[in-house]
Amino acid sequence: MSDDEQIPVSQPPTPSTYPALWYTSGTPHRRGLTECPMARYLGTHAGVHGTGHQRIATAVPLATGAAVHRGVQLIGQWVIDFQAAHPVQRLLSVPDEVIAWAAGEAARAYEAKARKKGLLLTNMDVDSAAANEILILEQRTLIESLIWIYAIVRLTFMLARARILAVELECAPVIDCTCGVGDWVGQDLDHAARGCTGIVAQGRGDVLFEVYEDGTIEYEEIKTKATERKSWEDAWEHSGQLWLNTEAASRRLGKDVNTSYVPILFKGWRGRDKGRPTTDPKYQHSELCYGWLDVGVDGQAHWASQYKWVDDYGKGHTLGSSYRRHGLWIDDVEIPLMEGVRADAGRVERWIKGIMSPMQQSTYLRALGPFPRQQMRMPEATMGFLAEERLWRYRVDLLRSQQAYDAEHPTTLALVPRAWQCTRYDGALCDFKPVCDKEPGFESIDTMGRYEIRTPHHAPEKAAWEAAGLLFPHDPDEEFDDED
Repeated sequence: MSDDEQIPVSQPPTPSTYPALWYTSGTPHRRGLTECPMARYLGTHAGVHGTGHQRIATAVPLATGAAVHRGVQLIGQWVIDFQAAHPVQRLLSVPDEVIAWAAGEAARAYEAKARKKGLLLTNMDVDSAAANEILILEQRTLIESLIWIYAIVRLTFMLARARILAVELECAPVIDCTCGVGDWVGQDLDHAARGCTGIVAQGRGDVLFEVYEDGTIEYEEIKTKATERKSWEDAWEHSGQLWLNTEAASRRLGKDVNTSYVPILFKGWRGRDKGRPTTDPKYQHSELCYGWLDVGVDGQAHWASQYKWVDDYGKGHTLGSSYRRHGLWIDDVEIPLMEGVRADAGRVERWIKGIMSPMQQSTYLRALGPFPRQQMRMPEATMGFLAEERLWRYRVDLLRSQQAYDAEHPTTLALVPRAWQCTRYDGALCDFKPVCDKEPGFESIDTMGRYEIRTPHHAPEKAAWEAAGLLFPHDPDEEFDDED
């Protein structure tokens, strides 16, 4: 089967063949509590098929957390393999060639998916194809740069004091167990084999470290954001989902995870400069994918990594008017090979390690924490999670029994409220605003032409639905946003 062909969807499962276990995760739980219950229902549970709907992409995906996580996972697995092969040797940093390989693999995976989407969207449109080409190369460069920043700023610091135990560990613990195995014991398949109807609190742990000095376990949950936002950062101290993730990791390891950190990688905002006309193209406001270049009268290229900066004496400086913004991927001008940089380094590596100073590198990453393990709050956090998910399970089971599969069924309207938070804090619109605004075709979301079956991001949930008889039209779009 070619890449362009889609796997046909099988007959949707009947209510009797939905998975017996209730699969959930932080994203739908948080959406239903803090955004809009109707958005959770339509995006996670609606439809005869039972997995909800997602918007059909109408643009090339931007760089988001999944691509960065892919690179971190490759680096982390290399470190784990190295530690296994050299059990008495401490690895203090990851070799540059390993970082370059992992960053390149993640960037290439993004580019391949983005190009496939771009071809579908810009067929026979030369101008749009050219704009998408710039977008794809810009975002690919950003992904590669972010992975370099994490590896040399954060991971080097952590490796000096700890070893990696696990990276991107998929956990599917069962709580509210009905089969006798017990809450937090085993994983979903252990319970499913016994006919359990409990609740699966899925999570994917980013990186787990074991500190050399005292053997304590620390957890990192890596996030990407456009810019700093204090309220979002402060909320992590009270994040019930973070507590549940650390609890799941503790149970799986058989040893308490004592401390959590949330490293944030800043990717910059994408848009036009203030006051510029709408005809100007948008671009990523980040020196991780754009530098400043002056080709002087002597014909020599002069690069700078900051347009404005403050020196060691507190004095501000600004580049001269001869400098112009230049995409790092554009290879018409060489990025010089500075001292300490590998001879075969690519353009991104030359830029990050050669042109940028360590101080500037550190401005693109902030680590929140340490957050201690909330042992005293875990019972309340777990019960609160269960209370919300039991309510949703009751709602969804009743809706399915009444064949209420969309937003307009009277039973849906009676059970699922709307918060009318149609615009997010960042200006983005809810995916289901066209449905709530009753735009043409809203009566049937399945035939509206804007939505498709949601393919679960978490592997345990996807496998459970496939075992129940549902085949998905394609692999999940992994370029999901993890800013929330």
